[in-house]
Amino acid sequence: MSEFDGTPDHVFVDGDILPGDVKAFWIGAPNHGEMVLHWKSQMGNQMLICGDAIYGQSSSGSFDGGPENFWHQTEGIRLYCQGRVEEAEMRGRYDCLLDLDFKSILNGHNPKSIDQDPKGALLRVLREGVYERHPNGSTYLWLDLSQGQGIFSSS
Repeated sequence: MSEFDGTPDHVFVDGDILPGDVKAFWIGAPNHGEMVLHWKSQMGNQMLICGDAIYGQSSSGSFDGGPENFWHQTEGIRLYCQGRVEEAEMRGRYDCLLDLDFKSILNGHNPKSIDQDPKGALLRVLREGVYERHPNGSTYLWLDLSQGQGIFSSS
């Protein structure tokens, strides 16, 4: 029997408050796991914990000499949805995050959080980001915060 066998005694859904006063926001399509957590510490600091839903920035050369994948940009922000998602729907899934207060975005796959105007960065990628469909079947909104460019075709 593995740790994943069995039935959960509680399933959290979009909008639920998890233990530790963490609010869950479901971003993904049905049966996909893009979830964003909004956490407010006892000291008042607020942040988004995003996993794969938002890929953020990395420092150049920070992957111990290994090859950097396309989502390892140094100046960008990339919103992710598994599968083919239409542009307007994808932008709409992330809009709910703009109503939150937060001072940092802890993001997936990259070691560097987004701390410089994270809400402004999210707003910019939602309004100006390039809509991209990667050959692997994933959909992205991507914005190089220094250039305003994407790297894949939108078709």
